[in-house]
Amino acid sequence: MSFVNEYLSAIINEKRLFPSQTALRTPQYNNIITINGIQNLPQEQTTFWINASISIKNLRQPFWYMTCIKCRQKADLDNQTSYFNCYNCNESSVETIPRCRFQAQLTDHTGSLIATFFSENAEKMLNCTAQELIHIPSDQNISSVVRLSTATRADAYSGGSQTKYNVISLLESDSESSTSSTTNDT
Repeated sequence: MSFVNEYLSAIINEKRLFPSQTALRTPQYNNIITINGIQNLPQEQTTFWINASISIKNLRQPFWYMTCIKCRQKADLDNQTSYFNCYNCNESSVETIPRCRFQAQLTDHTGSLIATFFSENAEKMLNCTAQELIHIPSDQNISSVVRLSTATRADAYSGGSQTKYNVISLLESDSESSTSSTTNDT
């Protein structure tokens, strides 16, 4: 299985990624919204908490990619030179590290949405590091269902016509469902 996904690579190259270590307080019960309630949020509110089950639907998606060690943005392999190039730093032959990333479905009693997990949050959910993911054979499945609380950020792209949800914080949950903080960019 190839870990190259041109569609996700294009999105990553177009948009600067935000750090995953966002300082968020544990939400009060009345600050948790439903997935269906996201559409009723004020447009300027882009971070919110939801209580949701998290499941990985596509076990064949790439779970890691290489990033520039300086800026942590995606680095592309130049097949002719076998070196990585960072377009964010505008440098060739950059030193790289793997970074974990995958998409999962967040579901509550009102609906579901697809959100992207990055870096430490993705590693926490999978219970392994990006470095360890590199060594997992592509035909070996990664567990598909986990229950955690997440803070999520929504980002608009394609001229604001589409919304992408990024998980920015995780909170372990003892209940059957998980609390998620989600960001909505429209």
